[in-house]
Amino acid sequence: MVRRAFARVLAQSGFEVLTAENGADALELIRKHDFSAIISDISMPDMDGIALLQAVRDIDVTMPVVLATGAPSIDSAADAVELGALNYLRKPVAPEQLVRAVETAVERRHEASEAVVETQRTQQRLATLRGDFQAALDQLHMAYQPIVDVSTQQVFGYEALLRTNHAPMRNPLAFIEASETLDAIWTLGRSVRRRIATDSLQSPHGAQLFVNLHPRDLFDEELVNPRSPLSRIARHVILEVTERASLERLDEVKEQIRRLRELGFRIAIDDLGAGYASLSAIALVEPEVVKLDMSLVRDIHEVPTKQRLVRAMTSLSKELGAIVVAEGVENERERDCLVELGCSLLQGYFFARPQPGFVAWP
Repeated sequence: MVRRAFARVLAQSGFEVLTAENGADALELIRKHDFSAIISDISMPDMDGIALLQAVRDIDVTMPVVLATGAPSIDSAADAVELGALNYLRKPVAPEQLVRAVETAVERRHEASEAVVETQRTQQRLATLRGDFQAALDQLHMAYQPIVDVSTQQVFGYEALLRTNHAPMRNPLAFIEASETLDAIWTLGRSVRRRIATDSLQSPHGAQLFVNLHPRDLFDEELVNPRSPLSRIARHVILEVTERASLERLDEVKEQIRRLRELGFRIAIDDLGAGYASLSAIALVEPEVVKLDMSLVRDIHEVPTKQRLVRAMTSLSKELGAIVVAEGVENERERDCLVELGCSLLQGYFFARPQPGFVAWP
């Protein structure tokens, strides 16, 4: 009687309804059909509603189940909650109460299905990203851009820049972002440093190699391992850390930099003036090299404020014993202005684009 009454109310409300005589029949239907919700009486022959709920959970952990009873008890309510029943209705159940309960159940089922689909999509995207990342790693190589001392017309050093032949990751930012998403920053950093160490065998005598570090690279113990490939050429390597990296986890950063210097590495603050606390970064790291961000260099010959900033930064850095490199020099006027402001170590397309191998200049 109750089963037929429930079915009639729900059918009149627009739901497609299938009924079962008992728990065993219900389980057979559940295995054959994709239901949006299940409504069961707790009191049934052979298999009660709690046992049915347990069996349903073994089949589908997200299936919304609504239980109804004419004799509620603390034990049955506790079991229902423990097994994840969506609702626990006390009979007699008003038609509108039943419809609301089923509407809520259907909505939950829809949300759960969407979540499953989105999870599957996310997993697929991650699987694709892992494949692309590994392919990019397998095809990793470095490009080198010279840093020129215009006062001597000699190459002072080369900045090593990440490259790969794998098309989806040819943009270095995409490559780095993939490593961040996959929690593979150290994997990428170690591969880069091994490659640079190998390439260094072909570098000009006395040239310094500028190596960029991701903020997380600073805390990779492989970086401070005396036997790691890059540590073996530490006297010729300047490690570039960003202002942002130097201002996070301060005590740990200072300790890691101390250990790196013990190995022979020198430290550069990269992108000085790009938006973080420049003076604090210099005070914390006490770098041997300061690299001015290209945002300060661009059109510097036309912007007096930039000229004053660069002059002040250059003067302060020299007083602190650091040499200054200006990045992103693209034309003769920028070059001449920077030299006039006291900066003679320059880098940018005006001199050479990054390319495989160590290009001679001039």
